[in-house]
Amino acid sequence: MDSLASTTSIACAVDAAPERRIQRRRRVIKGGKVVFNNGQSVIDCSVRDLSEGGAKLLLRDPIILPHDFQLQMLDGRLIPCELRWARNGAVGVKFRGA
Repeated sequence: MDSLASTTSIACAVDAAPERRIQRRRRVIKGGKVVFNNGQSVIDCSVRDLSEGGAKLLLRDPIILPHDFQLQMLDGRLIPCELRWARNGAVGVKFRGA
């Protein structure tokens, strides 16, 4: 699959849908990294909300993210993610397999 075809621009944000989360998110402030392109691309982020099924991430600059990527937590864990929405430098992700 062409990687450009599976990207979403944060600058051209998708409006978030009404609240549909199954798990309640906890407010947190943690550092993390968005990892994609077979580990060749790494972007710093802040994890702001966290649940068993997903998270809200803040990114410093509007960038293009792929639909599927990994979130690397500061403890080294890599969590497979799916981009669900993007708006004003924030993205909502669903943890794959959750």
